[in-house]
Amino acid sequence: MLDAPTKAASSLTLTAPATGTTGKQLTVSGRLSSDTALAAGTTVAVTRTDSAAPGGTGTPPPAVTVAGDGTFSFTDTPPAQGTATYTVSYSGDAQHAGTTAQAAIQVSRAAAKLTLKAPATATRAKPLTLTGTLTSDPAIAAGATVAVTRTDLASPGGVKAGSATVGANGTFSLTDTPPRRRS
Repeated sequence: MLDAPTKAASSLTLTAPATGTTGKQLTVSGRLSSDTALAAGTTVAVTRTDSAAPGGTGTPPPAVTVAGDGTFSFTDTPPAQGTATYTVSYSGDAQHAGTTAQAAIQVSRAAAKLTLKAPATATRAKPLTLTGTLTSDPAIAAGATVAVTRTDLASPGGVKAGSATVGANGTFSLTDTPPRRRS
């Protein structure tokens, strides 16, 4: 009876940023190593688990080719805030044992900046136009909605002045008519 040959141990190390931003590309790099040479064209499998894909997803690339020196890298754009965990696995081959490594990245929502321009003065019961921009990196998708609240002497607690749809360039416009003052 022959004994099964012992496979050489393999190890994976990952380097990833500690933080990321939804919608912005990030890079994860790593190294697959073993005491015995790895075959040319060796690949590792990559999955991302996050709140958008709690069961894992093949995006970023489901397979990444390892360079001759054992290094590899891949890019991904996390779609959701929270913790994104990247799992990289090498299944092994006839001479090498498989191995797995993980890297967790805390992903936050991109900060948005809202500017609103309005006339310095207004006449009650006369329409006035408010314009503004909503920007972020990455850009806010066209079709997003902003809600504007008017606070004045007639409405010290604030009242909804209306909503506006943000255009592809981040701009929006809204017309509001402050009511006549009650006597």
